[in-house]
Amino acid sequence: MDKLSFNESSNRGAEAIVFIHGGGISSRMWSGVLEELSEFHCLAPDLPGHGNSIELRPFTLEGSVEGISRLIQDQIPSGITRVVAFSVGVPVAIELGNRYPDRIKMSFLSGPTPKMGRVTSVLMNAISRPVLSLLGERQRARMVANSMGLSDEVVQAFHDDLNQISAGLVTEINNVVASQGDPLQGSPPAVVLVGEKEFGATKKRARELSLAYGNGEVYVVREHGHAWSLEDPGLFHRTIRSWMKDENFGAEFRAWSS
Repeated sequence: MDKLSFNESSNRGAEAIVFIHGGGISSRMWSGVLEELSEFHCLAPDLPGHGNSIELRPFTLEGSVEGISRLIQDQIPSGITRVVAFSVGVPVAIELGNRYPDRIKMSFLSGPTPKMGRVTSVLMNAISRPVLSLLGERQRARMVANSMGLSDEVVQAFHDDLNQISAGLVTEINNVVASQGDPLQGSPPAVVLVGEKEFGATKKRARELSLAYGNGEVYVVREHGHAWSLEDPGLFHRTIRSWMKDENFGAEFRAWSS
């Protein structure tokens, strides 16, 4: 597989963070993070089929994990990183930790995508693909934006990414969601977060993951939804910095024990 396209901060040699974006957008969602958290070595790859990796189709769990593993080997001197993942990026982060636990120190999993059975996935693809093929770029973009709870302001910022969405990519995203697994014993630890306004299925998945990781605790972002990292970047930057320093999160969070 060809190398994933990526953006990074210039602070090589500092503690590393790899940021994994959600489905249908790109590393563009982390551009402010790379600027704000300049004391760390931040890397933000474009997953296959997304952003500047759009030609590296299809988007699969296998291809994403192997691409990010290669990025860690090639670009991080220590070969060890923390991982921050959003939405469909969460299954990628989980599988990365399962396959390469020696390369991941800890993960920060926000808005985990609910599990989808393979039968459900096949049915969804059979129904949605012909419908999506009939929609224009703007209509497909709006559909994905709505599914992620993005505001009009955020949608405008991701105009180029969203307009690249094809019916085929949506099918591939569904397949990744259907093929996701749970953390294995010995997988690196993780903190799991959800917005207070998230759908119930996302909160259920967050609870499942927190139990699988062995801590049974989810952090709820008060008065925020799925895309809280985009809607409130200042809060997100502060939270990542606290997490990197192993400090407690602020009053904007409440712990929810499973």
